[in-house]
Amino acid sequence: MIRENGALVIDTLALQSGDSDLIVQGTIERPSDLQVSLDIVGTRLNVDPWVDALRKRNDTKSKRDHRATDNRYVLPDYPISTEWLSHFSADVDLQIDELVGMHRPVFNVQGAFTMGNSGIRIERLSAENERSGGATLTGSLLNRPETAPQLDIAIEGSELVLGIPKAPLGRYQLAALLRIQVQI
Repeated sequence: MIRENGALVIDTLALQSGDSDLIVQGTIERPSDLQVSLDIVGTRLNVDPWVDALRKRNDTKSKRDHRATDNRYVLPDYPISTEWLSHFSADVDLQIDELVGMHRPVFNVQGAFTMGNSGIRIERLSAENERSGGATLTGSLLNRPETAPQLDIAIEGSELVLGIPKAPLGRYQLAALLRIQVQI
């Protein structure tokens, strides 16, 4: 890492921790608001430590926040805040050969994300499973002035393993197109 004209330039930062092996390149600047541009490439990323931490945090929070809820809705209301994006912008490109630490391994993860005052955009996020199935997600969480944030998600996939046991006879294919638009 070197410092050039007030920017932290990451020429090549190789990170190895347990099963994880990543290389990060990019810049971090702070002219007035923090600006981050990163390319992340890896052969393997073990997400198990983060999944365990989130699971423990959610278990603790659910025990603390156990209260009567309105059961009329499948998905409960969650407050979404984009205020933290007001002084931050980022462009992140991601390419990881294998994600481990979940119920099933995920392969060929590729993504492009932008974040800024207007919100978060997932230009593309794609991955494959061990049966050569895959999914692509695009979406955004946009900060609309004078209104609540808007969440848009589109997922397309085929040959997906959804945790349903394989049928005893024959082979079944699942082709799914799911588009969700939530106006909050």
